[in-house]
Amino acid sequence: MLNRLSLIYDIARIVNPAKCVVLQCGEDGMVHEAASCYGFWGKQTRCRHCSSSCAMAAAHNMEKDEVREGRICHILSAPVDVEQADGSVYSCVMEMVSSNVRSEEMRVMRDRELIQLLVAKMGDVRRGVVCFNIEDECVYANPEVFQLFQVPQGELALLKEFFRTWVDDSRMEESGDIALLSDAEWKQECNLGKRTRLCDVGYHKLFDGEGRFSGYFYEIYDDSMPLRTGLPLEEESFLDPLTELMPRERFFQTVGEVLRCAVHPEYVLIASNIKDFKFVNSLFGKEKGDEILMLLGGLYRELAGSKGVAGRLHGDKFVLFMPRDAFQPNEIMERVTEITTRFDNSSFKLCVHLGVYEIVDVSLPVSLMCDRANLAIETIQNVRVNQIAVYKDTLLKKALHDSEILSSFASALENHEFEVYLQPQIARDSTLCGAEALVRWNHPTRGLLMPGQFIPLLENAGLIYQLDAYMWGAAASLISAWKNTPMAELPLSVNISARDTFYIDIYQTITTYVEKLGIDPAKLHLEITETALMSDRVQYNTLIDKFRERGFVVEIDDFGSGYSSLAMLKDIHADILKLDLGFLMPSKEDERGALILKSVIDMAKTLGMITITEGVEHEEQVKLLTKLGTDAFQGFYFDRPMPVQNFVEKYYGAGCIERNA
Repeated sequence: MLNRLSLIYDIARIVNPAKCVVLQCGEDGMVHEAASCYGFWGKQTRCRHCSSSCAMAAAHNMEKDEVREGRICHILSAPVDVEQADGSVYSCVMEMVSSNVRSEEMRVMRDRELIQLLVAKMGDVRRGVVCFNIEDECVYANPEVFQLFQVPQGELALLKEFFRTWVDDSRMEESGDIALLSDAEWKQECNLGKRTRLCDVGYHKLFDGEGRFSGYFYEIYDDSMPLRTGLPLEEESFLDPLTELMPRERFFQTVGEVLRCAVHPEYVLIASNIKDFKFVNSLFGKEKGDEILMLLGGLYRELAGSKGVAGRLHGDKFVLFMPRDAFQPNEIMERVTEITTRFDNSSFKLCVHLGVYEIVDVSLPVSLMCDRANLAIETIQNVRVNQIAVYKDTLLKKALHDSEILSSFASALENHEFEVYLQPQIARDSTLCGAEALVRWNHPTRGLLMPGQFIPLLENAGLIYQLDAYMWGAAASLISAWKNTPMAELPLSVNISARDTFYIDIYQTITTYVEKLGIDPAKLHLEITETALMSDRVQYNTLIDKFRERGFVVEIDDFGSGYSSLAMLKDIHADILKLDLGFLMPSKEDERGALILKSVIDMAKTLGMITITEGVEHEEQVKLLTKLGTDAFQGFYFDRPMPVQNFVEKYYGAGCIERNA
């Protein structure tokens, strides 16, 4: 029979588990003791987890995994009775061993199952617990054990080293048959710290539902200094005094433990942010602000229930961890809205944004899970109503991309990676009447980046003024270089961003370039967007007047994109009105758009302003705009933005390139 089993299993043998020896059937029909099984497994002592001993004691099959020569083996131990030649029966165990090379994912899963067994067995016991798998690797320890051995939280390998040096479980061998023991308890002195302590130590095996040995754990209790009280975990923690939520580090630790203990974890992590909470205390007072935080904290505690965790990271930043099947977005938003509407008034609307991260990688640090939930919130940061956003991997890719762009911005300015591209402006008579200076980023690793890939990032990061100042200087340098060339009379338009006024003196910066390079201010046209003008009409009107008095030409850019009142034109004394065709007349057949466009052009002429229509892409548009009376055009129909040398060659001839360079 052993010969037949050897065709199926890597090893098939009969053992006497009481003596821990291999048996052989002799030619005389009797069972004889052969070699010890210690050396077979590469061990020097009896295996305390012997599946054959357990199978003999339980009188049924037992299974376990074992490590042999660095490989994982699966052992099936079956109790058998062998009838000998003299008619006697020899009780023994048949061991059938098969190679079981396990992947890392399978190992992690088995370890989770082991921890789940531990949780089920331990219940609510408040003692130090350290758990090992079948490979004698430490896979779990609760905070009390890390505290007792003064090992940093989460350092399982280091904890194992300290624990193995300390634990004295040799007395279990005094029974003479330790393999049959599933539990053992003893008292052990330890000198961890400034004085000797006496600890109760317990050893326990863990078997799964099918009787397979899965691992073992130790309980440690210090008689002289109880590790925990009998209070529930939430009550004995240092909770946030205002909201009674877990503080940041305790939240991270608790959620991490839950995920390590979960066999098939399906949870979500929800980050919460009150939009513009900094204004709440100013408008309502600190007492009212605290009331809002307490109400939301109470809601999140309730939503967490017994299976979730709620925490306060800092300020108004809350976080909620809960089972995925308990996550009901509509219900949560209804509950949040019930709270926020209590504080709405005519000057302020309280709104809460929630970001959801569906946990798919339990090995990810909880702090990074919170970061991903907050990335989802960033996608709705401009929304002024209560709303939920769900994290997607594309958000992380975008965040990494944005981070790289911003981190390389300073060196890009220093290395002159930003290049001027010119887009021509064509008059009604088809002659070149100007050009707009636009920026492209010649990135050393990402290639040529378009403005949409970096300008919004720079605006949000408060860095756009640096790029704008760079482009003003570059355009002024071009105008200076074109003196005494065919391009000398060509004006260049540059953009002024709405946020530039927050960081620099625009007037002083631009006039300094003009004075330093000795150029005609009229050749440097300044484009200010309609959106910027509407944000602070008085400030910009003063600024425009100063520029025009100095001899600059001022253009109102993107007129029509903000749908502002035409009455704004009576307050802003600009020279040129740039009409946004894409907003004013989105389609060829839009008769109402054409009527509006004509009224704007007529009003601009009445005010003595030149009109340039941008976004022109079709010949039909050119014909219509000419009929409506626009003075000049800009758009892909005529040309896309191009490098300066290409622009000069196309519009002034190849002979001008060398002089321009």
